[in-house]
Amino acid sequence: ATGFGVLLGFDWRIGLSCLACAALFMVLTRRVSCGSIAAAISLPIFMVVFDGGYLPWSIAVALIVLWRHRTNIVRPGEEPPVSLSKKKEEQKREGEE
Repeated sequence: ATGFGVLLGFDWRIGLSCLACAALFMVLTRRVSCGSIAAAISLPIFMVVFDGGYLPWSIAVALIVLWRHRTNIVRPGEEPPVSLSKKKEEQKREGEE
């Protein structure tokens, strides 16, 4: 959330583009870490597309995010999926009881 706020302040087009990229990957994979990684990788690309400058900074941020999520990269599938519906989650819990 903090990184998103910084990107919005820096250039709203880059911030919203990274948010859209993260949301897309979270919906497709149901994993927050995949969304974060996709947004981080897309940040330098959007910097170039929108001529935001600070390309070295954006590459450094992308590398930091990749480093922080390295355990999710090495052990895929262990992160619990994000549930987009409370009903499905409640039904799953009721079925377990």
